[in-house]
Formats: sequence, C-alpha cells, structure tokens
Amino acid sequence: MKKIYAIFFFSLVAVSLHGQIDITQFDKSGSFGFYGGTTIPGENFASKDVDGLFAKNGFQIGFDLNYIISHGFAIGFNYEFNKFGFNEQEFLKYANPAQYRISRGFLSNKIGANIQYNLPIEIIKDKFTLILSLEGNMGGRTMTIPEIDLFYSELDNIYTEVSYRSRESSFGYLGYSGGLQLLFANKFGITISHSALVPSRHSVRYSVRKLNVSGRVSEDESYFNNFLDHRGLQIGGIVYFNKKSKKE
Repeated sequence: MKKIYAIFFFSLVAVSLHGQIDITQFDKSGSFGFYGGTTIPGENFASKDVDGLFAKNGFQIGFDLNYIISHGFAIGFNYEFNKFGFNEQEFLKYANPAQYRISRGFLSNKIGANIQYNLPIEIIKDKFTLILSLEGNMGGRTMTIPEIDLFYSELDNIYTEVSYRSRESSFGYLGYSGGLQLLFANKFGITISHSALVPSRHSVRYSVRKLNVSGRVSEDESYFNNFLDHRGLQIGGIVYFNKKSKKE
C-alpha cells in the first residue's frame, strides 16, 4: 500500500509541474460531492479481547456541500453513514452459547460542519484541473450495536436466553480528510480521498434482556465506553456550480 501511495504521489508531482496554480480560480463557487468506500475500525473498536467490541471492516456513503469563500477556503456541511461488520466467531468464543442469532452490525450516522481548503492546479486550461483538498469536520454522531440473541442449555446456564438491543446513543466527533479532485471543464469530476476520526472515548447504551430457567424475565440498561474511531478510503463524484466569471 505504501508503494502505491508513493507512486501516486510522485506521479501527481510530475503532472502538477506542468500546471498553473490559481488559488482564487473557484472563489464564490459552490460544490456538491458524494462518495462511498471502505471504513476500517480503530484498534480498540476492532479489539478481539474480552473487553473488545469485535468490529470489522465495513463501508461508508456520504455527501459534502461546500461554498468556497476566498483563496480556496470553504465552509459547508457533511452527512455520512457507516456500517461496520461484527466478528461473530471471536465474540462467540467468550459468549459460548448453544445457539445464537446475530443481525446487522454497528451502524453510525454523522452530521457535521466542514472547514475546507482547496488548491487548484490547472493542467489544461478550461478542460482539466487537479485540486488538492484538505478538510476538517466536527459535529454529532449516533451509534447502534448489532442485535444479538444468545440461547443456552438449562444444564449449562441459569439463563436460557440473553438478548442485547441498542438504545439511542449520540455524541460529538472530530474528523479530517485529504484527497484529490480530478475536475473536467471546471464543472464536474472524480474525487479520491482518505478520512479519519480523531480518537476519543464515547458511551453507547444498550439493553440486556434475560430469561432464566424458571421462566422469569428481567431487563437491565447498560453501556460500554470505548474508542470508536475509524479511517477509510473513498471515491466519488463532485459538481461545481455558480463559478465566478473572470475578467479578461
């Protein structure tokens, strides 16, 4: 992967040397971008030990809406949906049920504000522009856990059924991303980027419903507190509108 990044970087530098930088080229313009890609949980989020969360790689989709104010600086907002897999086999080593049912994975929604910087490099005038983009995000995030039902033999456990269900949980987040925009005719193009969240601890609430061998049902509220950061690679599209007209 590092070799691919290195080849990509030096190819970019070689192309950029033939381009013209104009940091005001897209001032007073708006942009709408949409993307999708892979998402990789952080170390604690993916941990397989007894206190781990057993998250696996998943996917993300989202969109950005930004307005470039001046000299490449932009503000806007972002929405993103993440789904992470759940490492059932590692989890079951600890739970050790006779039977089980697990559905969904970890689901998360994020809505945040953007601060963005864009550096346009015009390779072919009015036909092809390469834009280097850096973005910071802050906002709110929700998280739900997988739905888990565990079934035990009366001979092995005082509880024959144990079920975990998510409760509404929300908290703040800080994130950042960097990437490239390959823009055609100064109007539309392709985006390639890498994103990550700043690691921070958060609490996620859930309920635990238990059925014991005598048929009595009990339900308790609980939570875990852990790092829920992740990183990812995205590819998408972008459209620019209301581009300012330049004076000749």
